[in-house]
Amino acid sequence: MRLNLPSVNSLFKDAITTAKRFPLVLLSAIAGSAVTIHYFDAIDTYYKADQYEYLVRIILTCTLGLTLFFSINLIAERKIIPVNRFILELAGVAILVAYYFLLFKNFDLISTTRFVLLNITLHLLTAFAPFIGKREPNGFWQYNKIVFLAILTSLLYTYVLYTGLVIALIAIDNLFNVTIEGALYRNIFIILQGVFNTWFFLSRIPKDFNELNNSSSYPKGLKIFTQYVLLPLVTLYLLILYGYEFKIVFGWNLPNGWVSYLVLCFSILGILSLLLIYPVRNNKENKWILTFSKGFYIALFPLILLLFVSIGTRINNYGITEHRYFILTLAIWLAAISLYFLLKKESSIKVIPVSLCLVVFFSGFGPWGAFYVSGKSQLNRLTSILEKNNLLKNGVLITNAKKKIPGADYDQVNSIIDFFDDRKELSVIRPYFSEKTDTSGDKTLTASTLMNLFSASAEPDSNSKVNEATRWGFDLSEQDKTIAIKGYDYYYEYGKYGRDWTTNDTVKIGNEIFTAGISKDKRTLCLVQLPSDSIIVDVVSFFAKSIAKQKFSEDAYNQYPIDSMTVDRENNGLAFKIIFNNISIYKNRNTLELDHCNVKILVKLKALPQ
Repeated sequence: MRLNLPSVNSLFKDAITTAKRFPLVLLSAIAGSAVTIHYFDAIDTYYKADQYEYLVRIILTCTLGLTLFFSINLIAERKIIPVNRFILELAGVAILVAYYFLLFKNFDLISTTRFVLLNITLHLLTAFAPFIGKREPNGFWQYNKIVFLAILTSLLYTYVLYTGLVIALIAIDNLFNVTIEGALYRNIFIILQGVFNTWFFLSRIPKDFNELNNSSSYPKGLKIFTQYVLLPLVTLYLLILYGYEFKIVFGWNLPNGWVSYLVLCFSILGILSLLLIYPVRNNKENKWILTFSKGFYIALFPLILLLFVSIGTRINNYGITEHRYFILTLAIWLAAISLYFLLKKESSIKVIPVSLCLVVFFSGFGPWGAFYVSGKSQLNRLTSILEKNNLLKNGVLITNAKKKIPGADYDQVNSIIDFFDDRKELSVIRPYFSEKTDTSGDKTLTASTLMNLFSASAEPDSNSKVNEATRWGFDLSEQDKTIAIKGYDYYYEYGKYGRDWTTNDTVKIGNEIFTAGISKDKRTLCLVQLPSDSIIVDVVSFFAKSIAKQKFSEDAYNQYPIDSMTVDRENNGLAFKIIFNNISIYKNRNTLELDHCNVKILVKLKALPQ
């Protein structure tokens, strides 16, 4: 028995053929991989990631280029648009250049969310691009089956190849005493994931789309997976959700916000299951599929109603945000899709990706998009709260009124200001806060400045939860502010507020590089010695006993001697004395979190053992 393996020459020819067929897709993959390698090399050398954000923007733009040019290639091959392929590709390049310079100028919430929306849009476009304007339902399903399997196969080959190369490098490192830098492993992964994975995937894409519509190929494993894995999960979700819905009806309670995610998961799994078994739905032995399909969409309506009630309650109480906008939009889309498949006798599964693609794209732009609608909603909320409490005169906050307002309204104003601050759109609400109301002399447009202006005219009533002691401050005593550094080799001061937790400081101590930052749970100070060693201080736990013993009024700082504000830590080569200079801790839903952290760090080089 002879095993016929492809020759190197045939593999090379196939690779060249794929490159000629999808040149700009591969160029995007190669460029994105090269820039990614350069980015990591740059931050490893200079330790300042913020200076190289433009490289991340290039990488993400190349990521969009992968799916954009892939769809353009398939549209050109099938002559869906009577335009030369070169013109279409040139238009694709122009779109990416315009996106990079006009829409992706920074990494604020709007830009990053819009990138995610565009990425989803282009991925959905690849699902139907070669079938735009064509009624080939079987060909459409066969094409997506091939794409789905090509993704899985290319990922399998990529990770097996990477694992093999890593083991080979480790063997060389250990057997021949050759020092291999850790960056090499990373760069190999980037090249394999970015270039090899893309190239291999593209080689699996069919060329004869007309033949696909006549194909009856259906993997038996796919039916088994759908019938015995996905469908039981759908049934389980259905039972849980209907049980919860009965609980709401009989208990007369409003639904938990978390139920929105479960309804969406149930809907996605159900629709995916129906799509996977679509070609065999008319077989005699599979008549149950048609019954299940109708039953699924009928069963979906009460859950969609539950979804509307859940998200509607939150919108009514707190207005629209982008997050609520997307959930509401998906609920409307699910209702429309369910009606379509129930009422239309000759329904097309192509409607699912096409409609979802349009919904996702248009939700990111225009006066109907998530950002405009949510901004308008929050602005209306602010106006309503200020008018309800008689705090507006001629559209401007009344100067130094010092009116008592409900604590919930006070918090909501703070929340709205934070909303616009996160989106770099404070200028939208600045007209409410006249310059005359600013008694501090600070004209800088910041969230804290605007909140101070509001606080000058309003304060929460005495019965409000805002006035409860939910914040504790710890300050180093005045006599200990000046500290002796004798016996230590380095001194560093680290300070961050809550809005800055996402950024870390990079510090050079001797020949070692450290990053200083606060953990994601907002409790712990982390000094990470690159590449792996860490100095960890659980700040909240350190002050927990003091918090339990005393109750402090909000924002009041109590002074402590240096002995009560010091933590000692060490690793293999360095000894650290961490002195808390100024700390603020607050209670967030019964969880203690850092609000402000300022520390003095003394470092001593330890003598290495002889």
